[in-house]
Amino acid sequence: MCFLKLAKESNADLSANTSIIFYGTNCTTTIIFLRIAMKWPKLCQHICRMEAADPSIDGALIKKCNISCIVVLSLAAMEHVLADVSGIALAIDCQPDRNLYEAFILQSFPWIWTFFNYNPVLGFFAQVINFQCTFNWNFSDIFVICISWYLTARLQQINERVVAMKGKIVPASFWRTVREDYSKATDLVRRVDDVINCVIFISFANNLFFICLQLLHTLEPFRGYEQAAYFVFSLVFLMSRSLAVSLIAAQVHSASLEPAKSLYDVPSASYNVEVQRFLDQIHGDTVALSGLQFFKVKRGLVLTIAGTIVTYELVLMQFTGVTPTGTPPNFPQPIIPIFSTPKNKTKKIIMPILSLFVPEEYNDVKDIVSEIGKVPPNTLHEEYIAPSKKTTSPPATFQGAMKLTILIGQCFGLNPVLGICETDAGKLRFLIYSARCLYTLVSIAGQFWLFCLWVLKLIKETNVNFLANSSVVFYGTNCLTTILFLRMAMKWPQLCQHICRIEAADPNVDSSLVRKCNISCIVFVNIQCTFNWNFSDAFIICISWYLTARLQQVNERIVAMKGKIVPVSFWRTVREDYTIATDLVRKVDDVISGVIFLSYANNLYSICVQLLHTLEPFHGHEQAVYILYSLLFLLVRSTAMSLIAAQVHSASLEPAKALYDVPSTSYCIEVQRFLDQIHGDTVALTGLQFFNIKRGLILTIAGTIVTYELVLMQFTGVSPTTTVMDYTMIPVAVTPAP
Repeated sequence: MCFLKLAKESNADLSANTSIIFYGTNCTTTIIFLRIAMKWPKLCQHICRMEAADPSIDGALIKKCNISCIVVLSLAAMEHVLADVSGIALAIDCQPDRNLYEAFILQSFPWIWTFFNYNPVLGFFAQVINFQCTFNWNFSDIFVICISWYLTARLQQINERVVAMKGKIVPASFWRTVREDYSKATDLVRRVDDVINCVIFISFANNLFFICLQLLHTLEPFRGYEQAAYFVFSLVFLMSRSLAVSLIAAQVHSASLEPAKSLYDVPSASYNVEVQRFLDQIHGDTVALSGLQFFKVKRGLVLTIAGTIVTYELVLMQFTGVTPTGTPPNFPQPIIPIFSTPKNKTKKIIMPILSLFVPEEYNDVKDIVSEIGKVPPNTLHEEYIAPSKKTTSPPATFQGAMKLTILIGQCFGLNPVLGICETDAGKLRFLIYSARCLYTLVSIAGQFWLFCLWVLKLIKETNVNFLANSSVVFYGTNCLTTILFLRMAMKWPQLCQHICRIEAADPNVDSSLVRKCNISCIVFVNIQCTFNWNFSDAFIICISWYLTARLQQVNERIVAMKGKIVPVSFWRTVREDYTIATDLVRKVDDVISGVIFLSYANNLYSICVQLLHTLEPFHGHEQAVYILYSLLFLLVRSTAMSLIAAQVHSASLEPAKALYDVPSTSYCIEVQRFLDQIHGDTVALTGLQFFNIKRGLILTIAGTIVTYELVLMQFTGVSPTTTVMDYTMIPVAVTPAP
């Protein structure tokens, strides 16, 4: 009926004809599930035979599937109710003289009444079909989620068996059995994918289309609060549901790679051809659900879809005539830098806050800075230091390197851990009822309150201006950053204690580490103190310095023996130390990857906003200086963070250069294992596993920024082929004398 109406009226408007996509994809989905039903008994019988030989031990599997089903369907029902309420309100406004039910049906299904006269029975039947289609649309996502939970559980069951034997000496028969079980699990993933990949494809396509459609609706004025509530809720629900489907389905691929981390730790006495075959299978085979084999569902797919949506929205802005320029934003005023205030004001403002977090022996801010980096002496182990790097200076500890950064962060409610000034990591602790944690919770509440006020203002005024609503992003991301650091504080003591044990066995000999961390913190935090925003970058930089130093320490030992004949025991020891260092990178990344993701997103957004400002006339020299300085500072800070964080990945690859030069008389299975581990394992900090921080990431971000600027030039009418106006020469507006 929708198609016949389109052919009759030849109306190419996207919004007016979305019903064709909605009912067409739902009809296709029903046909696909009919096809799945033909294969379902055979697939379930195969799975049943697997479970008879190896029962699933995940007791939470059924609960996760049921909760997923209930939550998604409940939210879908709420969305459907809001859609009907919005439709009823629109019917009342547009056709106040008609019967309410009749007006609602005529408004909801206009394509039917193009060919038929109004009939309440036919209208009721259309309502039932519409409700069924809404269910089918959501059921596809639920189906993919539940299947993904099950497949992930099968792979995790094997991973747990591998992790349980990590570092232990076990017979070859154990590895043969585990490898065969892994092969059965991956074969099951492929069998399931052959059955459901059509559903995955149409689910992703459907979600992408309707997210873009709802974004289009947000660019138009809302007709009342009912419609505003429906479109905002629908967009948030769509994005949340699509993100949940993508992340849960991507866990299948992530779980298939997990065994490699433990296989690198297999002792030399247990290493055999079965372990090698297992590693080759993990790295050589891509195990993941797919959309008709057009794409594999991995975590990186989420960013690809997000980029597609952003591109689509920019194109829609062009078509609808909406530009991101307009009313200047009401940016929050930057906080005055701590060290630029007069001394008496500094003591009055800062010292009451510092007294909550700093021990009594630190009587001034200057004392804190001078005391940072003093690390208690420790005995160095000669066998862990390259001959050219032996030193009598005390080792640089993780506690010492991060002390200044965390102390300053706690002044603003970030990472509220107790015992930061202690040299013993065992004294670190997190208490939910401490003054620091209370201060953090108050900060979160205040930031969330400001965020909610801006959201309410946005809904009330229906202002889609990009710059005028940037404060929503500012307060929202800052609130989220504080929450992430609170979550990190809960894991921080355990992480620091793990690092302390590593340092006890292998002290860090990079004497400049504490100085580099302190300088990075002072430079990036105190130049421009809208604090939380800058602190995230400083925190990542300091963590990256430390992790790079750990890897470089291993690299220096290898380079010192480059071309020399050394025993097998040396390569075994160095490989094991390298494995410990890479495992530390993964442990740290598990704790801070959320902060990294938010930091990159925030920096990219802020750079784009400041680029947008540079395309507008400046209101005087003061604004010109601020905008240009802010843009330059953002670019330098983001580039510095990316380059320093990317050093972790670069340092993890360096041993390979020396291992290629190992003399034939020294070449052994340990050297081969070392090379396989370097080339097979990606060691890098990540943004929630969506992307790895490598040097090439900078070019990717730069390309995104350039693309965005070219689109902005179109919006603002600026042409790169014409003479550029010298905005800095525009005089400040002067009020004429009376």
